[in-house]
Amino acid sequence: MHRISRVLPYAAALSVGLATVVVGAAPASAAQTSLTPTTWAYTEAQQPRTAFVNTAGDLPVGTTTGPDGVTHTRRSYFTYDLTGFKGNSISGASLSALITPDAACAGPVTLELWRTGKLNRTPTWRNAPAELELVRQWTRGCDGWFVDTVITDVITAARARGDRSVTFELRVVQADEGAAGSGFLIGRPQTLVSHNAIPVVRDPGLARDGRCGTLERPRPANLGAEVAVTVTDADPLDFRSVVFAWWPVDAPEQRHVVPAGNDGRVYLMLNGLAEGTVVAWAAQAYDYTDYSAWSKTCYLKIDLTPPATTVLVSSTDFPQDGEPHGELYVPGTFTLDAQGNRDVIGFMYISGSGARNYVYLDQPGGSATVSYAPSDYYPVFEAAPIDMAGNEGTSTYYEFMVNY
Repeated sequence: MHRISRVLPYAAALSVGLATVVVGAAPASAAQTSLTPTTWAYTEAQQPRTAFVNTAGDLPVGTTTGPDGVTHTRRSYFTYDLTGFKGNSISGASLSALITPDAACAGPVTLELWRTGKLNRTPTWRNAPAELELVRQWTRGCDGWFVDTVITDVITAARARGDRSVTFELRVVQADEGAAGSGFLIGRPQTLVSHNAIPVVRDPGLARDGRCGTLERPRPANLGAEVAVTVTDADPLDFRSVVFAWWPVDAPEQRHVVPAGNDGRVYLMLNGLAEGTVVAWAAQAYDYTDYSAWSKTCYLKIDLTPPATTVLVSSTDFPQDGEPHGELYVPGTFTLDAQGNRDVIGFMYISGSGARNYVYLDQPGGSATVSYAPSDYYPVFEAAPIDMAGNEGTSTYYEFMVNY
């Protein structure tokens, strides 16, 4: 399988085999891949137990007479590998081949294209793939021509069935097949497929810890819950957007959709929901050609009650002993202690520059150390506990002095 290019939104000429196929406008994110048969073969009525597999040259169909006066009636088969389109949508597919009539052509003949069963290793006239679906018919005279026929429905259906490959048969219609001069030579058929990798959304969960929550064990969250997903797309040039949807489990008709642009995270903004409400949410991506499947559904439980305990703050670098210590802008270490309250999973603290910072605990109710650089001689270090829902408790203000 050979990927040619990404399709521009204007007509482009594409060389395939011995001819040029003109491809019309296609979605900006569609790619085109040219398939050549992975296996090809022909069978012959006069040698019903002989297999002719992956032979050199063109594929014969119909009846011809050799220089020795021996008659040959043949059908040809070829298989395409479809595994490269796993996870892709198919927007178009066309099969093309150069067809040359026998020198002894006697008049118009109808050629048929069939989808068949799998091509085994040694196909013969007596053990040929079963004809499953008549795809196309062409009736032509003794002039050669270039076949270019749409087979989008066949390729799409094969992928929908989960088929790893598709096999076609070219033959002369049965009524004409045995007639002298009904033979043709088929240049190795090529198939051009327009396709797009469908984006995939995975790993839904709260942004802070990546955990999803189930209906039986929903994750605690406040009204500003931040959730996140990972979006992947096998087409690296694709643009994509993400939307999140949430709804109260007891009122699924109250579905809300929150656009997130091309970011995989968003604040759901669950305003108006009461304490204890269980909320379901999921996400979907769109690459401007295809929508992904919705992610698995995650569950939250609204918790609006902040932690009951305050943070115990201490520092050996800047102790509260009535004496100045350290220097301006030189960081010291501060210990934040949840005092064993297992409702506390982390802390918010204000840095010397005034920015809000967060640190999370390895174990609920434990302690953490942070670095803080004072920016004046009588600083106040502020810290507050954070619970599993993201609620912030009452702040502790730790006052100390810095050397002049």
